[in-house]
Amino acid sequence: MLSLANPNGTGSSGNEEARTLLKDGVSRETFQRLEIFVDLLTDWNDHLNLISASTLCAVWQRHVIDSAQLIKIQPAQPGLWLDIGTGGGFPGLVVAILGEEFAPDTEYILLEATRRKAEFLRRVVTATGIRARVLPQRAETVAPIGAHCVSARAVAPLDLLLGLAAPHLNPDGVALLMKGRSADREIRQARESWQFLMQSHPSRTGSGVILALSEITGASHV
Repeated sequence: MLSLANPNGTGSSGNEEARTLLKDGVSRETFQRLEIFVDLLTDWNDHLNLISASTLCAVWQRHVIDSAQLIKIQPAQPGLWLDIGTGGGFPGLVVAILGEEFAPDTEYILLEATRRKAEFLRRVVTATGIRARVLPQRAETVAPIGAHCVSARAVAPLDLLLGLAAPHLNPDGVALLMKGRSADREIRQARESWQFLMQSHPSRTGSGVILALSEITGASHV
């Protein structure tokens, strides 16, 4: 069973602890896919800046296990999952890799407008053999997708992010949006233009939260 307790260590010890938590909580095939992803991320990061170089030595703790949290709170077997602004693969690639084991009927779409980052994402998808499509487009230029789950991490302030996510969300769907310490302020600002039901899940890996939003309506959502 996937366990995502917060690693206690810092630096290399915390990174190794996060790696071990994932290794012990998933199948051998799933963990091999995660390792392929991390190896490719490391190889490509020098010339693409997929993640901050200062966090590369803690990639399992700072990025992989952080993204993996979404699997624990996902809607029951979402049929279509859209990740906006996937960038270096977080959270979308991690979720898609874990989905092979924990949500086998789910299809994943990764939106990434930067061409070379999209190339990297396609490379990982091919190397791991996961069920994911990469669209090298911006969310606002894509026809409504009707996803059962929409996710995003470090993409935009919440009020702007809802304008990107809401048009692509199925009426019964849920948006899982990862936010940091500014979450309370962003929620207040977003409520000035948007209405939504919300559940807030404390992050298991830091001081942030994961906002699970549904029934999203607002002036910007036509």
